[in-house]
Amino acid sequence: MKSSIHVIVDGALISPNVMEPEKKKKNEVLAALLSFVYPGLGQLYCFHIFWAIIWIIFTGGVWLATGPFAFILHIIAAMQAYKQAVRRNLA
Repeated sequence: MKSSIHVIVDGALISPNVMEPEKKKKNEVLAALLSFVYPGLGQLYCFHIFWAIIWIIFTGGVWLATGPFAFILHIIAAMQAYKQAVRRNLA
């Protein structure tokens, strides 16, 4: 059994082996559900601010222009948020 000591520096948990702050894992399903409800929310949850802003603006414009056909964007945004959460957890 390997034990390790962790140190808290400026409120961040530091592993002495890596000396980098540990990232909190993101729930992939929650990210997808948030973006399915409103595209961009799952991206915000994963701290992808740029993509969140793009999805929020783009989806709003498409809803105004095409109506219910914009629902497809909800599915695409949910898939992207899921993949972003998976990549964040692997990093």
